[in-house]
Amino acid sequence: METTNTTEMDYSIEDYRETVIDLIQADTPDNEIIKHIVDSGGDANSAQILVTETRKDMAAVQEAEKLTFMSLLPALVGGLIAAIIGGTIWGLIAIATDREVGYIAIGLGLLCGFAVVLLSRGKKGPLLQFIAVVASLMGIVIGKYVLFQYIVVESVKTEQGIEVASEIPYVSLNLIVYFGQNLVGMLGPYDILWAILAIVAALKIPAPSYK
Repeated sequence: METTNTTEMDYSIEDYRETVIDLIQADTPDNEIIKHIVDSGGDANSAQILVTETRKDMAAVQEAEKLTFMSLLPALVGGLIAAIIGGTIWGLIAIATDREVGYIAIGLGLLCGFAVVLLSRGKKGPLLQFIAVVASLMGIVIGKYVLFQYIVVESVKTEQGIEVASEIPYVSLNLIVYFGQNLVGMLGPYDILWAILAIVAALKIPAPSYK
């Protein structure tokens, strides 16, 4: 009979775990957390165990997510790869649909955040969030470049013919410089929205599990 009661108490006390996590992150002292659980109908001993174990679990997660020097380079590589792939896909979709699909910015941001965490082997934190954000903005610029290169080729094709247009490379120093000179003119009000959506999405995945 006592075993059944203990099991029931252990089960019910687990209902407070999310509350305990919130209170710990709010720097609430253990005695106040335990008092809160007891005042809500919980058992004091079970509450003490729950608070202790929760702190231990949170500390273990924080340690596992802590960025190391060996994880930084893979994170940067992951962000760069995601920016290139995501930006290229966005540019190609813009070419195919003849319009820039803004909600793809969300996918781009999530892709960059996921790549940064994946290649860093599960590390998270402000620096990785920063890398993901920069990568997502880089992806938007790459998408613009893909679209710009297509416009240049089509313009040359119309004015000078297919043969001349076919000689224009996908990437070249001259084309990049030309793109940079025209980038500001390519930006519109919606680009600010796309950037915000990408940034918000990029911040989510590398965000630390616990503050």
